[in-house]
Amino acid sequence: MPVKTTSTKKLFPQAKKNVSLAPYTTFGLGGRAEYLLVTRDPQKVVTAIQTAKKNNFPYYLMGGGSNIICNDQSTIKGLVVVYDDRNGSSPVEIQTKGRTITCACCLPLSKLVALSIAKGFAGLESLTDIPGTVGGALVGNAGAYGHAIAETLDSVLIFDGLPARRTSSSAKALRDKTAKQEKTKRWISRKECQFSYRDSIFKRKNYALLSAKFKFNQGDKKDLQKMAASITADRLVKYGHSKSPGSFFKNILVSKVSKKSLALVDQTKIIDGKIPTGYLLATVGAKGMKLGGLKIADYHGNLIINQGGATFRDVTNLVKILKDRVYTKFGIKLEEEVRYMI
Repeated sequence: MPVKTTSTKKLFPQAKKNVSLAPYTTFGLGGRAEYLLVTRDPQKVVTAIQTAKKNNFPYYLMGGGSNIICNDQSTIKGLVVVYDDRNGSSPVEIQTKGRTITCACCLPLSKLVALSIAKGFAGLESLTDIPGTVGGALVGNAGAYGHAIAETLDSVLIFDGLPARRTSSSAKALRDKTAKQEKTKRWISRKECQFSYRDSIFKRKNYALLSAKFKFNQGDKKDLQKMAASITADRLVKYGHSKSPGSFFKNILVSKVSKKSLALVDQTKIIDGKIPTGYLLATVGAKGMKLGGLKIADYHGNLIINQGGATFRDVTNLVKILKDRVYTKFGIKLEEEVRYMI
């Protein structure tokens, strides 16, 4: 059972009580967190998780909230930790050595991309202007224009959330505690991350991502800047400043589609072995659809926008309609790219 509310303030003195999560998501939809801790300090993340585990207190870890759908009708019980440098009041950990950049996972992805381009490092330019943090991007193996963040990743510093043992305050006990904590913090390789299309081991393991190391090839700085500028313009037209989690559904891997369903698809729409879900949704009349406070963009069938006043029920109802339409037309089951926090 969770600890009593009266003791929670002592456990998490910097956490705020009963906070709306809507401002912490790009979709602008959310219920409340029973307790919310916003930090850019990786050690505070570790300490909060250890304290929660030790006291059987439920906890959740968020980044920039760009791929999260919260339930506006519920309160997330326990502690929600937002590991995000959204204020940017002082520099977070960023180290450059040769063609390697190591950064804290709370760093906005856009800042990492901009830094790599400024140094003439090739590999992340396709991810220009994707919202959220580096950590969140790694969890979902974020990507665009045929490339993903996993391609340049070298390794990730994780904390696996094992509970700390209660110990005395003796010097030896404190050393043992520190040693145990360091064992639960470790670097894992790109291979160990088990990346695939919009997926990673981090969706299945309760790891906290603290820092990440990226290795790049040398590119032409002017070419990278030109490509980034083009992508910025394209994303401004596509997403603008709307409240949206970005692409709502994953694109469809051709290798996962039956021959019968594939025969119903316009083959000219297939890109890099994937069927764009935006095409499938446009075909079934999704563009411009409205439901409650939601609207699907007139120009992109896979972009759901919160126009204000949207509810989680609106989301679930619209998602069901869209999935049913695509399955009826193509025999293809859509899978969300977003993650629900309910």
